[in-house]
Amino acid sequence: PEVALSTLLLTVALCSLASSAPRVHVPVTCCTNYLHRPLPQKLVKSYFQNRSQCPKPGIIFTTVKGLRVCANPRKSWVQKRVKELNQSREEGSQMRSGNKDPPPPLPT
Repeated sequence: PEVALSTLLLTVALCSLASSAPRVHVPVTCCTNYLHRPLPQKLVKSYFQNRSQCPKPGIIFTTVKGLRVCANPRKSWVQKRVKELNQSREEGSQMRSGNKDPPPPLPT
């Protein structure tokens, strides 16, 4: 009986401690509306997908001026921009790491 009472008190203490711990609120960016016209490639700096907790799927583009706009991921122009951004990111990382074209083979 004493062990059960001790276990119960310990459980209650831990539960109250956990519930009094500060909660961190992480804002979630969700799309409520989509951009209806294609965004020119030269205006787009980066993108990310909105979270799975959001009611609508969305690609959030960041423009060169720092504005964020939502786009429908099912639209062909959106898929094209995402592909272009991924390619430019890959090319940039290859240049930074020095992985350009391999040098020509040495003559034998």
